Amino acid sequence: MDGQRLPDSALRPETVYGLLTVDVPPGEHRVLLRWGDTPVRLVGKTMTLACLALVLTLLILRRHREKTRANS
Repeated sequence: MDGQRLPDSALRPETVYGLLTVDVPPGEHRVLLRWGDTPVRLVGKTMTLACLALVLTLLILRRHREKTRANS
């Protein structure tokens, strides 16, 4: 806020939706929020991509087997 990093205690999730709440004192301020990846999010993305690759591979193998059986 105003070019200074806020302590973690000034930021917290609110409601069941996890909306971000920032404690800002009265007056005019400039607040810059950055959304970045955390280690947990990176692991989740990696697992999602690995599962997607596995599903696509299995679908391709299944289609290949069906074509091979049809040509036999």
